[in-house]
Amino acid sequence: MNSIEMYFPNTSNWFNFYTDKKVIGGQTETIQVEKSTIPTFVRGGAFITTAKPMQSTNEYDGNTFDLHYYFDASVEKSEREVYNDDGVTRNAYNQGLFERLAFESETKKGSFEIEFEAELGDHYSASTKVINVIVHNFPRQPKRIKSHGKTLEFSYDTLSKVLFFAIEWNTLKAIETKIRF
Repeated sequence: MNSIEMYFPNTSNWFNFYTDKKVIGGQTETIQVEKSTIPTFVRGGAFITTAKPMQSTNEYDGNTFDLHYYFDASVEKSEREVYNDDGVTRNAYNQGLFERLAFESETKKGSFEIEFEAELGDHYSASTKVINVIVHNFPRQPKRIKSHGKTLEFSYDTLSKVLFFAIEWNTLKAIETKIRF
């Protein structure tokens, strides 16, 4: 096993994608590297969408995905936009056959909110998304999670500080999910 020196910009704190270990920005760290993985770090406050493993893009389903958020108390607001289309139509954007999904977060004292909003192309149909939300580095067990008037089931691992909940979202309407802790 080898190691490399990596500088982490002071504009943010950083999280190891594979272990969730937090690195304070503005310093150089010695990072162990292996042939089988690339050192990957995520900026605090970042949203990352991931799809389930698949053999080809024919298996891709843009209506079911994981949304990872890397919680960092120093980040009050964050946003991310994701583009999606049917994966087949040429120039789908120009034909209005697309959707842009926007995720915004806001941290307040004792609460954390995620807003889900969609912009649909002129010829794209709204759909219901099933989103597995994984919040890394969440400070403590939530008291409750509410989304569009409903209390959601969730799980929280106190050791890894990972919060998990699933949400169904029809892209016709923006929704807000509020986590009280």
